[in-house]
Amino acid sequence: MNKPLFNLTIIALSLVVASCTTTITAPDPSKSFPESFPKSESQRSPSQPIDVSINIDGTASMLGFVTIPDSEYNQILGSIERATSSLSDKSSGKYYRFGIKKEPFQDNNGVIEAQSASFYNLYNSNLFETHLKTVIPNPHPANQLSIIVTDLYTDPQQSQINQILDPIKNNFNQNLNYAVGIMAFRSQFDGTIFDIGLGKQEKNYTTNSQDSKTFRPFYVLVLGDYSLVHKFFDFFQKDSSIKPQESVIFFPHPLEKPLFLNINDQDKSSLASGVQRNVNINNGTVQVTTKNRQLVERIVLTKDYQNEKMQWEIPYSLLPETLPLEFEFEPELKKYGQSSCENLPKIQVNQEKSDGTKLVISPDFSTLTEPGVYQLIINVKVKDFQTPKWWQDWSFEQPQDFKPNKTYKLSPLLSDLKDATVLKMPTQNKNSADVCQTVSETPDSNKNSGAIGQLVYIIQKD
Repeated sequence: MNKPLFNLTIIALSLVVASCTTTITAPDPSKSFPESFPKSESQRSPSQPIDVSINIDGTASMLGFVTIPDSEYNQILGSIERATSSLSDKSSGKYYRFGIKKEPFQDNNGVIEAQSASFYNLYNSNLFETHLKTVIPNPHPANQLSIIVTDLYTDPQQSQINQILDPIKNNFNQNLNYAVGIMAFRSQFDGTIFDIGLGKQEKNYTTNSQDSKTFRPFYVLVLGDYSLVHKFFDFFQKDSSIKPQESVIFFPHPLEKPLFLNINDQDKSSLASGVQRNVNINNGTVQVTTKNRQLVERIVLTKDYQNEKMQWEIPYSLLPETLPLEFEFEPELKKYGQSSCENLPKIQVNQEKSDGTKLVISPDFSTLTEPGVYQLIINVKVKDFQTPKWWQDWSFEQPQDFKPNKTYKLSPLLSDLKDATVLKMPTQNKNSADVCQTVSETPDSNKNSGAIGQLVYIIQKD
């Protein structure tokens, strides 16, 4: 064969091979979450004005906290004032006493007024009941932080729970960044606790200064954009010698960024015997292209694979003070070249571990028995938040079981806040047509299907 003819033959063979190669553009999961995560504090200018509303419960049951001059309650009021002034170069705090309605402090002395017994006027009809709804802005302005100091008294009819939940739910609806922070404290107390149970009984109570377990609980609620709530928490804890015994921030977007695979092509430790990681699959006839190779796993399950369990570790970071997550998984399997989703096997995704910094999963590929090339997208969702033990430890549930060192119905209140937070996490779903469309050379761009992360696999089954 002469040289020109040989060259033409090579070119022709190359064209044949090229024409037989299919290019798969793997979905880019990072495009699914353009607006799902809130702005960080770094995007807020230090000179941006912040309006802070500091609301002190002035009802009679709060009086016992200030009858002991050096009580932890009095000290914490001072720490609140200092943390407020640190929020911004232009932060301004306005002080209110509230009961049935809220009213501004009579003097411009900040928390000093709330540290005196006269602040808790037993004969002021406005202070006969606590109406928390009066101090929860609805809607809540983005540049405003609301701080509420209260014992979270809840009447037996639980109307207070609804007073808190209704405006908070509305604020979750209107503001992507809205959060509810709670710091729990116990303090020395010497006074009367009013309105206990259906009969509205009273009980005189004096704590043992040597035994903090007898101290009476109270709470600092902090409402506003998550970045401001967390910033207040941070300044408070740095300044105050008395730290919260417990704390939590309820926020529907608790992750710093979405969950994606983090594939290192050089690390084969997660792969079982008989499994290969390749860019070219199906004997080189399928070329997988990705925008970011770390986000897409490309594996071949050879005939030597014996369904051995494989684990993938997905790093993640929770925003400070938010609750630990309970995950659930929604796998979507598609087969390249198949025009229908019918008769495709189900892929079970098992959670092996979750510790607040990494999630470990093990998809079960044993149901993939038919040879072919598959696309598996695992949508990672939040099933629920984990419930801290302290919610129950600080709560009593029946009026007849009154315990002055605990809070009536605290656990149901916090559980309802948790449930309201879960409901405001992303919930939009893909259309069934999107899920079951034919997978061809270029899959449709994926959408956020109510997930907090997406794990993408391209799998060849021999």
